[in-house]
Amino acid sequence: MCIRDRPRSSVIIGVAIVIIVLIAGIWYYYSTLTAPTKLGEPVNIKFATNNVGTSWYLFGGAASEIFEKYLPAGSKVDVLPYAAGVANPILVHNKSADIGLAFTLTVKLAYEGLPPYTTKMDDLRLIAAPIDTYWFGFAATSYSDVESFEDIINPKHPIKIGTSVLGGLAEYEFRLCLEKYGLTYDDLKAKGVSIMYASMPTLIKEAQAKRLDVIIWVVNPGHPSWSELFINPGMRFIDLPDDLIEYLKTKYGLKPSVLKEGFFPGSNEAKSVEFNTIIIARSDMPNELAYTLAKALSESKEELAAAYPACSKVWDPSKWKENAVIPYHTGAEKYYKEQYG
Repeated sequence: MCIRDRPRSSVIIGVAIVIIVLIAGIWYYYSTLTAPTKLGEPVNIKFATNNVGTSWYLFGGAASEIFEKYLPAGSKVDVLPYAAGVANPILVHNKSADIGLAFTLTVKLAYEGLPPYTTKMDDLRLIAAPIDTYWFGFAATSYSDVESFEDIINPKHPIKIGTSVLGGLAEYEFRLCLEKYGLTYDDLKAKGVSIMYASMPTLIKEAQAKRLDVIIWVVNPGHPSWSELFINPGMRFIDLPDDLIEYLKTKYGLKPSVLKEGFFPGSNEAKSVEFNTIIIARSDMPNELAYTLAKALSESKEELAAAYPACSKVWDPSKWKENAVIPYHTGAEKYYKEQYG
């Protein structure tokens, strides 16, 4: 009886061994797929930010120094002095940059291939979110008689508006607002509105020379350019209408908010909408590198906040899931799950 049962026992044992090997193999495959290994050779990372002097460029400089402390000796993080909120997802997607600062608003549109983007960039991944908060900013110069949003879209007399270059986030922000009322730039031109598309330093010079009535740009507390404008020539923020705020909330997921009094020297309170800065990469970044970048930012929160105060009350890695407008990179996600669940 025992002798006849031996073949059956051998088969059972053999099958069990095969199952164990298969399970072990599957576990090993998925663990090595997602688990970071120690970085070996130095790496060079291109970091897309914004123009020199902007808050994003300042953040890029601070973050790059932190990254280099965690990366292998000899690694270098090059802070690219371009190209801002709308363009950075494109730079990361087409491999002109390895990581980049982006906005929750624009990166979601890029990921889904919606206007202003023409390509679906579903290889974009999150490294960190949220870093800081921005608001839509509409402000009249102290010498202008523009008092409301209505005075912009239905001016009492010819006015001049300054915003970012075509395709920049500030200009895109303006178009989203006009969209609510079915207006185009040509419609405004017919009403006596002229628009200057330029860099913020150029708009500052124009405003100080009293050649602008309104500046439209994104806002974050302590932004050096807005600080300068509120000192000279003096500015006042304009409330966004309630129906416009509701439209931006419903269609684009923007959060109703308030530009608080005192963001800048003498600045006033105004109704607006807010969104967040995030850091993105591509899905083909090695898992161990994405893990290290997330770890560097998380463990250096105080150092980062000292160099870039705008993130001090916003960057909280324990809340990493709250602004996941696109998927996290596998390596970064593993770090956050290990640390914060």
